Amino acid sequence: MTNQQKEEEERPASTAQKRNSSTWSAAQRVEAVLKIWSERSTPSQICREMDITWTILNHWQQRAMEGMLQALEPGVRLDKGQALSPRLQELIRKRSAIPKEKLTARLRRLEKKEQQERQTGG
Repeated sequence: MTNQQKEEEERPASTAQKRNSSTWSAAQRVEAVLKIWSERSTPSQICREMDITWTILNHWQQRAMEGMLQALEPGVRLDKGQALSPRLQELIRKRSAIPKEKLTARLRRLEKKEQQERQTGG
């Protein structure tokens, strides 16, 4: 059996539509990216083998590089679980800084409105 026949057997029945990135596990994505980075395969070979677009493969490579850069950043402790990206940390910080007074005032208005409706029988 030739490599091409083997690839055709492994390929899904419907090849008219490319697979999306969620079809592949993280380990499979890592393997694909490392094959390219180690020059064992070309991007076009990986795209054909995995039935994905070049855009998806490029996105995997970018995320892999970001992950490595973040993991090697001084002061990031990965031994206590996954570190959050700096962008996500900033969003969380901003969210937690939102004043709670607006929510408290709205809750009071709603409670007051509900109490008034009960008193009027509505």
